[in-house]
Amino acid sequence: MLRSDLISIISEEYDLRKQDAETVISVIFGTITDALIEGRFVELRGFGTFVTKTYTEKIGTHPITGEKLHIPKRRILRFKPGRSLRRRINK
Repeated sequence: MLRSDLISIISEEYDLRKQDAETVISVIFGTITDALIEGRFVELRGFGTFVTKTYTEKIGTHPITGEKLHIPKRRILRFKPGRSLRRRINK
C-alpha cells in the first residue's frame, strides 16, 4: 500500500477532501518520526511498538581481506507487532 492509497481510503471512509486526509497523514507520520528522532518509543495499541536501538561504535573485520574496519555508532529502528496484529496476520 502506498501513501496515496492510504490518503484515498481515509478520504473516502470519512468523507474528507484528499487535501485534508493528506494533512492528517502528514501530521500522524511527522509526530511519530519526531518522537523516534528524540529517542522515545511509539506504542500504537493493537498495532505495534516502534523503538530505536543504539549500537556503539566498534572495530570490525572485512570478511574477505581480513582488514580492520571502523564501524561508527548508529541508531536503527525496530518494530514489534502487537498481539492482535500478529493474531490477525496468522489466521
